[in-house]
Amino acid sequence: RGAARRARRRSGPGNIAFDAMRVLGTGAEHGIGRAIARCFADRGARVVASGLHAASLEETAAGRMATGVVDVGDREAVQRFVAGIGAVDILVNNAGGVAGQTSRPIEEVTPEALQAIMNANAIGCFNMSQAVAPAMKAGRSGRIVNISSGAGLRPSLTGIQAYTMAKHAVVGLTRQLALELGPFGIT
Repeated sequence: RGAARRARRRSGPGNIAFDAMRVLGTGAEHGIGRAIARCFADRGARVVASGLHAASLEETAAGRMATGVVDVGDREAVQRFVAGIGAVDILVNNAGGVAGQTSRPIEEVTPEALQAIMNANAIGCFNMSQAVAPAMKAGRSGRIVNISSGAGLRPSLTGIQAYTMAKHAVVGLTRQLALELGPFGIT
């Protein structure tokens, strides 16, 4: 029935089965996002791995999951993408990063550079959560996992102001969503 009730333990500590659960993961082209998608698939979930680069997503999938290219910073594209894959039980918002930027003084940061990092991190997290929330609310169940970083709690070692700002926003959004969606059985 609900996502939490469908997950059942497999033998061994930390092994949870996600049989037939629908999982959508963003930023799944490499690294943490790839590992998350593969772990869910290994435990029986029906995974859609999403990101910006089809070839890298195909490497992630290795024939074990569906993939989809979507820019999480584009609200309309996200809405179409989620409508195309249907309801999900678990959303993992992993997309993010510094958008190729390096540290520079705040007075040199352009509006476009700021927006690129905000879109990849905070706005993308908001857009994906907004797109999956109606079906999760209707089913009175679901999980939204937002990946942030230490920069969401303190200044970033990257020295990139927009990155720190975006990761703080992800932490704040997570707390706000817990308050808003908790009564619907969504954590």
